[in-house]
Amino acid sequence: GPASSSARFALARALWEGAGEARRTVEVGADRAKARALVERALSDMPADADADRRAEMQGWLAAHGGAT
Repeated sequence: GPASSSARFALARALWEGAGEARRTVEVGADRAKARALVERALSDMPADADADRRAEMQGWLAAHGGAT
């Protein structure tokens, strides 16, 4: 539902930001792939009547971070 979608989105953003710290390239790529997958899942789990602004925010984040829209 909306709460789990919001939680996934928050986790995805944290993973993405954390991946920017000095770490091995392989780990950064894996974390960023997980972040994109979390947002994709959050979007797919959102009910049809979910907050349109929140959905647009997630879609925008995904588009800006190399994910499907």
